[in-house]
Amino acid sequence: MIEDKLRELALTDRWVRIDAARELGKCGDPRAIEPLVALLNDPDENMRLAAAESLAVLGDVRALHPLLTFMSHESWSMRDAAAEALGKLGDRRAVDSLVKELQREDIEGEGCAAAKAAEALGHIGGDHAVDALLAALNGPCFGEGYDIRINAARALARIRDKRAVRPMLEALAGFEMKRNLGGMVQKEIVESVGKMVTVEDRETLLTLLTATDLEVQSAAAELLGTVGDSSAVEPLVRAMENTQGDYSEARGVRISVARALGRIGDRQATPALVTALRDKWWAVRETAAEALGELGDPSAIGPLRAAMNDDEIRSPVENALRKLETRTD
Repeated sequence: MIEDKLRELALTDRWVRIDAARELGKCGDPRAIEPLVALLNDPDENMRLAAAESLAVLGDVRALHPLLTFMSHESWSMRDAAAEALGKLGDRRAVDSLVKELQREDIEGEGCAAAKAAEALGHIGGDHAVDALLAALNGPCFGEGYDIRINAARALARIRDKRAVRPMLEALAGFEMKRNLGGMVQKEIVESVGKMVTVEDRETLLTLLTATDLEVQSAAAELLGTVGDSSAVEPLVRAMENTQGDYSEARGVRISVARALGRIGDRQATPALVTALRDKWWAVRETAAEALGELGDPSAIGPLRAAMNDDEIRSPVENALRKLETRTD
């Protein structure tokens, strides 16, 4: 393959040459490095970018300077490609240029590479990158701003800097969760911070559990389940009792609480989960049955057997009973 692509570099067709340069980066063959370095001085800027992208994939630091030059290009698509390549190269010297792109103010213009810059910073890491990514979490939640915030959350999860946990948790309460895009960003942050959250963050999570925004409560409940601390059982049960409304956000809290109680595995939660088996919404009843199966409390066997009459949740109830009856044999 590499021999064919090297021959194509000598052809006259511009796009065949550019495609060959890009393919050379995928081959993983060190014989491609020097021909690609030579192309960094090609008069065609698209060829220079393709060569630099491939060198970044191959881990050759000679790609750094050309890629940094492209980060100042007037075309956002050029900056986008350069940012992606810098993330693959992973050189800390690229952080300043990537942060500058992340902080551009014209994200609703012709486009920008900020989302890709956020992703690249996640691969590189460092204090400066973390600070910039945290600031990006509070940007606009529409258009390009949506992708930037999503990628910022993912990048922070990749870096796993403990300093990011509290600001990410506090950012949850600041979002306009009623917008669908905001809800998607919230979901991404919950998944990201869930990879870093520990028992040390319990108090912040308990505060969010009482937030006025019910979607924030759901997020806090999910994360408390990830932490797995039994001291959260009582506040979680209280949150379930306080959200008995029929609207979707209210039942969403009860589902998240039931799931969290199952993960924590403390039998103090059994009465609340048994009560949830009679919830109006089948998804709440289903999650409660699954959680009771995880708790392993034999006192739940009777209520679960009674719930076998509920056609909507018969399968999860059967699974829960199997788990409980196996443990008591």
